[in-house]
Amino acid sequence: MMPTDQMGEHKNHSHMTKKIKKSLCKLIDRIPKHKSHYKDNSKVKYLSPAVHKIGAYELWTEECKTNELSPVPSYEWFLVFWKKKL
Repeated sequence: MMPTDQMGEHKNHSHMTKKIKKSLCKLIDRIPKHKSHYKDNSKVKYLSPAVHKIGAYELWTEECKTNELSPVPSYEWFLVFWKKKL
């Protein structure tokens, strides 16, 4: 008898709470966005070049600590969520 394939069956995936995701969405919404100077009619807005992901992550982790949101996600999780939302 062949053993069944167990790939993807483990249960230790990290899941972030809705409060943590919501707090990150609020942070992303607060970051100033600008229209492109190449296209006047474009609805797409871009982040300022002065915005750095590391600085935003550090600000967000401080907000999580002050609001007692835990567990504070890793920088890698932050980047994945950041890319999905922008």
